[in-house]
Amino acid sequence: MNKSHEPEFHLKDIFIELLQKEFKIRYKSKFFGYLWSLMNPLANALVYYIVFGILMKSREENYPIFLIAGLFPWQWIANSIGVSPMSFISNARLVKKIAFPRSMIQFVTVFQDMVHFVISLPIILVFMYIYDIPPSLSWIWGFPILLLLQFITLYSISLLLGMFNLFFRDTERLVQIFLMYFFYFTPILYGLNKIPERFHDLLYFHPFAPIVISWRELLLSGNIPWNYVGSSSIYAFILFLLAEYFYTKLSWRLAEIL
Repeated sequence: MNKSHEPEFHLKDIFIELLQKEFKIRYKSKFFGYLWSLMNPLANALVYYIVFGILMKSREENYPIFLIAGLFPWQWIANSIGVSPMSFISNARLVKKIAFPRSMIQFVTVFQDMVHFVISLPIILVFMYIYDIPPSLSWIWGFPILLLLQFITLYSISLLLGMFNLFFRDTERLVQIFLMYFFYFTPILYGLNKIPERFHDLLYFHPFAPIVISWRELLLSGNIPWNYVGSSSIYAFILFLLAEYFYTKLSWRLAEIL
């Protein structure tokens, strides 16, 4: 009976070790620790507020909290996808020496970024208090739904990019370029009201816009836009199937290529 539990404990130990490794790398020799994770989106929010809120006089209501409610989910997206092409390469020794599901590397990376996103939420609560925006009961079921959808989507994309970069080393460069374009085509700096209505349907073809819009609606209005949640669910499902398919086909070659 004990033997049947050995693989489970083995995987759990690897998961914990990988998670600790990621945290150590992220905060090594950094005095302020996890606060740096908050400083980046807050600093960006300040710059965008000065440019768009003050200089260009954006008419979005409560523009600072409007920005933060979009930038914090995006930061999770950018962090997870930005490092994904190099995930297998940076863990080459581990991949070659230990027999374990290699997809756990991406799983841990995205999980760590999700933890950082969750522990950054008190900052959003502070701004909500400043702008007199009350929390909503819909957070109770809305948060788990959106967390799960974003996690599955980012894990799947990260796994695909990690594998593709082993065969096409330009993937890392392309990812940075595409992330920049996706950012500006995602309603983060501007609201849906700034997009002509005839283009609204195009947002359903954007892999990240529906989830960012859903987070902002949930945080600021307590609403769950089920049309965008449905779109995010489709993306999560399709991307997960693609990631599992390619991982099954290519996983046996990872150690050989590395």
